Amino acid sequence: MSETFVMGKDWLQAAVTALGGEEATALLQGFPYSGFGVLRADGELAIPAEFGPPDFEHSWDLRLFRDNREIHAWRVGPVEWAWRLAVAGEWRHAIVRHQILWGTSMAPAGDWQLLTETRGTKVWLPPHVKLAGPEIALRIIERVEPERGTGIAGIVDAMIAEIEPAAPLMETGACRHAE
Repeated sequence: MSETFVMGKDWLQAAVTALGGEEATALLQGFPYSGFGVLRADGELAIPAEFGPPDFEHSWDLRLFRDNREIHAWRVGPVEWAWRLAVAGEWRHAIVRHQILWGTSMAPAGDWQLLTETRGTKVWLPPHVKLAGPEIALRIIERVEPERGTGIAGIVDAMIAEIEPAAPLMETGACRHAE
């Protein structure tokens, strides 16, 4: 983890560099928007236009991920944020899981794709995420470490590695609809 910082263009540009200098997928949690975005190579964080620019004053969590690397930043004070960089291959013990985001339809929304489900949930997928159908999955890597003193292992951190289609997981039986 690093020292605290104030979220802005300078820090976002440094994050691009830490992730290899190319655009990355973002997951921003805040108000008025919680959802996916794209961190462009120039350090601009883009979210769907109807929400305006990202509002870091009213946001509390940001994950930036690409190529099995993730920067996780979270608010720790009125304007201060902290962050960590996770690299999948550097974790000694890890579990790979998939979190399924079920959808019933997918339609273009400008350059973005809008994934919706029957209860009204909407998820915008950034232009660089190219998926064919509405059932998508987040590949999550969880770091497992033993607790000091007891040796009992538990999940101590997790990172988003990628957005993937869910269909192959369902075809192999790795994931299925509840019966």
